[in-house]
Amino acid sequence: MSQKFPIVTVHGGGGLDLSLIKCATFAATKDHVAAARRLAQEALIDHPAGELAVVLISELATNAVRHSGAMHFTLTINQDADGDLYIKVIDEGLNGLPQLYDEDPDDEGGRGIRLVETLTKRWGITRERGAGMAVWFHIDEQASEAWLNLLLPDND
Repeated sequence: MSQKFPIVTVHGGGGLDLSLIKCATFAATKDHVAAARRLAQEALIDHPAGELAVVLISELATNAVRHSGAMHFTLTINQDADGDLYIKVIDEGLNGLPQLYDEDPDDEGGRGIRLVETLTKRWGITRERGAGMAVWFHIDEQASEAWLNLLLPDND
């Protein structure tokens, strides 16, 4: 069963001052998902939550290629003064909104949006007429701890 999400538009404002780390547009192909992942790895190599960000970027870029019907996707990586990351994967959004599925352990896919939901501070979907759709997320420097706890749960 899938869940639909409300369309959420988040505007810059509110005193949020972001610095652009990287922005690049890629053809919507599997090879370019790998290219986006490499770009993110290089850009975030020294960031404490960089490894997690790369995994989530890869999931969203894969969704853009597999499900959106897009010809291209754009990745933007921003950082605020506290080191928190604000990341967007933007595509034409031709095939509607992403879906959050109830997982079957035997399924090979369908976990990307669930990972984003579980491991980020905030996330959402922004859709603008004529501009396409962005799936975005916000992770802080401590997000790497949540990532490790998911992979290596405490067995106490």
